[in-house]
Amino acid sequence: MMKNGNAFLSAMLVTAMGTTAFAQPRLVITPAAEDLDASGNKSVGRLVEWTAGPTAHYVPYLWERGVGFTRMPGMYATPEMVRGSSDLTNLVSNLRNDENWGDLNCFNGYCFANLPGCTPGEPRPPENPCWVPTNAFWYSSSTGWINTGSFDRLQDPGTGRWYGGTRCDGTIASPYDISGDGRYIVGGAWWAPLLHSSGGPGFGLCGNFYAFRYDSQTGQFLGLTSSSGSTTTRADRVNHDGSVITGYDLGPIPDGQGGFWSGRRLCVWTNGVQTLLDPYWSNSTIWPVNGPGTVIAGQPSTQFNQAIFGSGGIKLVRWVRQPDHSWQPQNLGRPVDRDQGLAIDILVALYPSAISDDGNTIIGTAQYNALGPTGTSRPFIWRPTLNNGVPLDLADYIASIDPTNPMLAEGFHLMHTRGISADGNRMLVTIMDRRNTCTNGAESHVTFTSGILYLDGTGVACDAPRIGTAQPFWEVSTFYPFGAALNVSASGSFPLSYQWQREDPNNPGQWIDLVDECTNFPLWGGDYTGFSQTFAYEGTRTNQLRIGMYEPTFCDRTGRYRVVVTNACGSVTSEPGMVTTNPAPIFVSHPGTSSFCATGGGSLAASVSGSGTYAYRWQFESPEGSDQWEDVVGPTIWDPFSNMFCDVSGETTSTLSISNVFLGSHSGTIRFRLRASAYACAGSAVSNPGALVLCQADFNCSGGVPDDADVAAFFEAWNAGDPSADVNGSGGVPDDADVALYFDLWNSGC
Repeated sequence: MMKNGNAFLSAMLVTAMGTTAFAQPRLVITPAAEDLDASGNKSVGRLVEWTAGPTAHYVPYLWERGVGFTRMPGMYATPEMVRGSSDLTNLVSNLRNDENWGDLNCFNGYCFANLPGCTPGEPRPPENPCWVPTNAFWYSSSTGWINTGSFDRLQDPGTGRWYGGTRCDGTIASPYDISGDGRYIVGGAWWAPLLHSSGGPGFGLCGNFYAFRYDSQTGQFLGLTSSSGSTTTRADRVNHDGSVITGYDLGPIPDGQGGFWSGRRLCVWTNGVQTLLDPYWSNSTIWPVNGPGTVIAGQPSTQFNQAIFGSGGIKLVRWVRQPDHSWQPQNLGRPVDRDQGLAIDILVALYPSAISDDGNTIIGTAQYNALGPTGTSRPFIWRPTLNNGVPLDLADYIASIDPTNPMLAEGFHLMHTRGISADGNRMLVTIMDRRNTCTNGAESHVTFTSGILYLDGTGVACDAPRIGTAQPFWEVSTFYPFGAALNVSASGSFPLSYQWQREDPNNPGQWIDLVDECTNFPLWGGDYTGFSQTFAYEGTRTNQLRIGMYEPTFCDRTGRYRVVVTNACGSVTSEPGMVTTNPAPIFVSHPGTSSFCATGGGSLAASVSGSGTYAYRWQFESPEGSDQWEDVVGPTIWDPFSNMFCDVSGETTSTLSISNVFLGSHSGTIRFRLRASAYACAGSAVSNPGALVLCQADFNCSGGVPDDADVAAFFEAWNAGDPSADVNGSGGVPDDADVALYFDLWNSGC
């Protein structure tokens, strides 16, 4: 339930709300959602799909209330975002430039300045392998995904060099938003100048980064100009018809002493004309604009607040568009610091994320104590009719109108806001769920999801559970202390309950409910005690099941798993997922026979086929001729039966190398084999034995057929009395018997 320190605030809010206290907030879980439609009944996001390995791919999915999940057609690698128009019929994402727009996939730029190994102005050798970048893509159901391209790519007639639209590392154009009508995409794209700032040939890659607006009807890429002529600008958010765009430029900021420094100045482009919103300090956060393009929200710098409002500090500010297209800032205040009993959470930043069409509901994230994951994130809401027009904590507001709402359960945390409906009643929130069902004082692991929050859900029907994606398998190839994981993406009215089950290995078709061991997984920003890597199951009642991989008990937990998701209006069962270990490897090549020289070394190699990661260990025969094998453990191995020893490397890889060999009474043939092991239950395979054979006649260790140079090297050592010339191993000073034996070996080729 709510922390006691805020109970008085909640009671006061109930009194202040009047009839609002009868509203019934409702939450519908919609996992991995990133954007919300204008009605608040649809969301779009990226769910995880799995292929062998398991390898995860993020895939855009549409979710609709009463319908469930719809996969957006296409093949996907790793898109980093997806957003949609007001009805989600048009989408934007950053996908791979597989069409090779601009012939950029292998383009490696031009030589300039002092780059080694090339001539200034000439193309550098293409990348090998090619690095396929991502680009902005626009989607409609009739066209599928369309590569937007970028700024015009131009060729200089005098030099033949290309300039203009280009790539920088893995990106061409980076999209950030799509207009409500679906026509326009905004973001930032790379533009390479023909000449470097020194006057020499440009690099052809990276260069300037310009804010853009792409028109899906005309295919035009429009650069948004900066009043200061900045070569670094970015467009972040756009209104319904594409006429109002927020972002930043990199420009001069007064230093208070008559000079300037360069920083990111938050701004707005209204019908293509830039207005600086905060010219006083550098800030690169994203500021939302409402659908009609009349209201912008942000947290400006304390320098801005001091200059405009007469006091610094943290403030939520609403800019209202005026008839002359100027923007008038309004100070809306800030949420209070939070009394948590033993400590006070101190507000350090505000990140507004969305605004209703009428501009009278603003939502966002209040960050307490520290920026980033070490701080505490909580959503806030502002309305002129709430809390005397001052932003307040969203959970506090829910508690004030519905004190027994299940969203207020201890450990269930609303974290961020990502979108809002046109009427301001429905909002997209992200959630951290650390509710603890352990009874032994331990803590189970944390899970994350998202959902659509109805501030007034009166009369909203329960939405039955639906499964978007469920992990079909986990092939275990490497030990992970936190275990193998099976995940499910399920939607439905909150609260959702999960029950993971395992198929009874003794009664196929029968399913056993799993129970947490509660062995204390670590939590964000905190320590843990009592964690054991030998656990069996964690998260049996969450959207992520973890299966302990401790050998050998893990072998008793392979098999089929599924999850039953239930809420007040139904339940759904996932398709079973299979947990296996990678199969035993199969050798496709064996070590064979190779030679080594007395003062140098040699190597053997083998290879296996199969999926997953295998553990390798070379072994050597000891004693010689016994077919008994000892593990090779570097840096030196020793055979006590012959007093043979040598240095080794690569004993846990598929290639073994030896050097500095002393044979003792061992023959000149040393036998090795490779053992390759799968994880846990699938066992191992061993190669056929291979051999490293001493080639004493290769006296200079050149590796070729022994020749006159080897003879010269031998006699140089023989004349010096060097023990290396004692080829018959008699132990005395090298003599004529060594010469005779050496020439016998030389004549035989080794």
